[in-house]
Amino acid sequence: MGLKVYNNIEKTRNGKILIQLKCVQLPSSVVTYHSTFNEEAKYPTACGLAILPIKTKTQGPAPKAETEADDVIDEALAQFRANIFFKNYEVRGPADKVIIYLTVYIQKCLEVIAKNPVEAEAKKALMALMGEAVPSPSLPGFFMGSLALKGKGAAEEEKFRQYCKQLKEECGARLFRILFNPEYGTMDLKFWLAFSKRKFLKLSF
Repeated sequence: MGLKVYNNIEKTRNGKILIQLKCVQLPSSVVTYHSTFNEEAKYPTACGLAILPIKTKTQGPAPKAETEADDVIDEALAQFRANIFFKNYEVRGPADKVIIYLTVYIQKCLEVIAKNPVEAEAKKALMALMGEAVPSPSLPGFFMGSLALKGKGAAEEEKFRQYCKQLKEECGARLFRILFNPEYGTMDLKFWLAFSKRKFLKLSF
């Protein structure tokens, strides 16, 4: 069993369109890619997201990974071009919520870079995106909806924001190295940018 995530679109009495992120229990039937860290119960959480070790020098709540094995950012990057096509996603644990956050963020990075495809301009635009403040998950309109739980207090929500900042900075840096790898020229860049307008679960970062 897992959580099926989808967007529910309703029309209110005054004619406005209301989009709500819904989660329902369902049997495992949709083949999607998930985090291997769902199997680990030892990781703490912040507002519903697992705080996982990552390979980074950025300071924050996430501990530095002790090995060079794939971390959750590697997983999100590797799974992106498959998961981006799915209209539903079964959440099997708090690490999958990190995959959702990163997948939506990667798409936003591609959207920004598509508008600034020259390397120097792309780096500047991406740095600006990475530096944007992470909103509190309890604020109305936060794109993860009910997937990100309201913190038990200000401290937990601040921990969530700092963790997401770590994820944004490290994921953005790795994606940039992939897209502008001199060994492959513009081949990877053009291939990845083909996904710049495709929304994961119709979510916008």
